[in-house]
Amino acid sequence: MEDIIKKFKSDKKNNNSYLVSRKIYKKTILLSNTDTSKQMINGFSKIFGIPNNVLKTKYRKLIHDSFDYNTSKFSNKIFIFYILLETVKSLVLFLILFFSKKNDVKKKYDFIINGIGDKRSYERYEKLIEKFSSSLVISNIDLNKKSNEVNFLKLRKYQRINEKAIKGKKMTLFFLFIAIYIKSLCKNFNYIYFYNILFYSIIKNFSIFYNNRAKYFMEDRFYNTCSIRNYYFKKFGGKVTTTPQKNIVETCISFFVDIDTFFSLADEKFSIKRLREFGGRVDRSYPIGSFFLEHDWYRKKKDLKKVRKNDILIMGLNPNTWLYLNNLNFENHELISRKWIKDISKLYPKLKVMVKHHANLKQNEYEKKFFNGSNIITKIKPNSNNYSYGYIFKSEIIFSFASTTILEAISMGKQGFFIDPGNGSKNFFYKLNNLKNIRIKSFADFKNLIEKSLFYKTKKKFNKDKYCLKSDKVSSRVFNYYKKIK
Repeated sequence: MEDIIKKFKSDKKNNNSYLVSRKIYKKTILLSNTDTSKQMINGFSKIFGIPNNVLKTKYRKLIHDSFDYNTSKFSNKIFIFYILLETVKSLVLFLILFFSKKNDVKKKYDFIINGIGDKRSYERYEKLIEKFSSSLVISNIDLNKKSNEVNFLKLRKYQRINEKAIKGKKMTLFFLFIAIYIKSLCKNFNYIYFYNILFYSIIKNFSIFYNNRAKYFMEDRFYNTCSIRNYYFKKFGGKVTTTPQKNIVETCISFFVDIDTFFSLADEKFSIKRLREFGGRVDRSYPIGSFFLEHDWYRKKKDLKKVRKNDILIMGLNPNTWLYLNNLNFENHELISRKWIKDISKLYPKLKVMVKHHANLKQNEYEKKFFNGSNIITKIKPNSNNYSYGYIFKSEIIFSFASTTILEAISMGKQGFFIDPGNGSKNFFYKLNNLKNIRIKSFADFKNLIEKSLFYKTKKKFNKDKYCLKSDKVSSRVFNYYKKIK
């Protein structure tokens, strides 16, 4: 089976990106069921008393995350010639065990939020955090925030391990390492790469949640959930693990999500079906709206003086793994959809057209050259504290290849649609039937929609809650949900 994984290459010529993702999913499952995989999972389960299914979900997520969408193959780091590097990492991990520290201090909180990557992310949840008497914010950076009600835990590359995590387990862990190392050599496959990550995830999360306990837990991004983290949070008294929807559940980021409650943007059940279809353990979904929209639009003073009024606004989508899933995705996003935009601007040169990208996009020189000779303005840095929502508010009709801002725009009372040439973006939209009626598959439909909306003032009516709830009370909805958990 290992040879199948080493030789596997997904088919970029397959125009059905959803099926390409399913193929990757099946190969992930295949590798997770090898004899060596089972030996490793069962070994960790026996040593630490973690349920087998918890470890398997984490393991499968790690396998998927090792897939390189640029090359359409699994990364070389899981192949045997990287085993020496992983052996060094293993030695560092075992060395860490000898510097473990006894710590029986148990801090208790109402709420823990994990994965806060920057100051803006913290501010997005600040209204929710303030509703609790005590909270812990876990981050990889120093947020430079001070509060009597909020504590901050900055994670390090190698976190200090609580002695209780590995007490009486060192020799059995070493014997498991030797067994997996030998199997790796025999199978010509680097299982030690996965051994190291699983091992460290177990002892790190035990240490964090043994000393920091709470009733409610939130992971900032649903695609960063961790079954081991969730297990230890609940083992040490936690009631519920949750995560808000930030993106459309595109297939590349929907593998092996593990959570009790998925806070969805809208009142729909298609997203949770997608997550489960790709190996996720998601017990339930609960609609809340958008934390981004609540923070940047409803909580902030309107800052619109420097925001240009546009007839047509195109919301950008940061290039990510989905762009390289198959050739069609690349062609539709980089060429076809941009051609539609350029053609409509030439057809109606008096219309004001803007492409607004996310503020974290590094550069868009290719796009500027593509639109050369047209009246299209492209913009990255916002001139508003309301970020993209200021531009959405001051535009008549909004399009995007697949940005979540289209759903948010509809909730704001705007006309919002997805540019989906030939209905080709199946990794984004296949089976998400609530989005079916806002996909534009041809230039003729694109042109017709713009003419109706801008010239004849014919507006499409939406059931807004099926796309995104009004987001003025997102934090209150979440807080009230937690309070109902017994």
